[in-house]
Amino acid sequence: MNRLSLDDLEGSLNAPLQALYILHGEEDLLRIEALDALRTAARQQGYLNRESHTVEGSGFDWASLLAEAGSSSLFADRKLLEIHIPGGKPGKQGGDVLQALAANLPQDTVTLLVLPKLDKTQIQSKWFATLAKYGTILEAKAVTPAALPAWIRARLNRNGLNIESDALALFAERVEGNLLAAKQEIEKLALLHPGGHLLTMADAEGAVAEVARFDVFQL
Repeated sequence: MNRLSLDDLEGSLNAPLQALYILHGEEDLLRIEALDALRTAARQQGYLNRESHTVEGSGFDWASLLAEAGSSSLFADRKLLEIHIPGGKPGKQGGDVLQALAANLPQDTVTLLVLPKLDKTQIQSKWFATLAKYGTILEAKAVTPAALPAWIRARLNRNGLNIESDALALFAERVEGNLLAAKQEIEKLALLHPGGHLLTMADAEGAVAEVARFDVFQL
């Protein structure tokens, strides 16, 4: 099994892409960013023909997917084949097809399977084990409250900004673990301040919005 952390993904994309990636996990923002990075790398490496299939319900045509996966483009372009399973459960037929596909990956194709957070039973299933045997696993793990300040600081640094400790604590408190909100606030701060700026408590109080979550009674 080849596992690759999302932090290491960007650097790996300078090398030729793997034939199969399995992207799963509960953190939507990180999963979306990884998917975008893989798509960009695929285009840069000549995988110009992109096919995307979304498995919804029991009526999905798995046999057709397997046939299309092995078909060549009319113009012989390299292909990026995306298979999205929002529910995380391909079923018996789908599991068999995924195993067959993984064991006989099509030439000139990068296959990308996109899944949500998987439970223990799904991870221990035969179809997932077969995918893991032949592919690279990418997991979009949730950022814990304890790790959130470091995540925010790293993102700010990537945008040329630094931040005081008390301002960082306020930032983390206000976004409440919502990475999409944190990303938006970081992008806003990068527009408001020049590179190299040290964000203070006043900067954070003035720019970072309250990203409150309410239960029905509070609302």
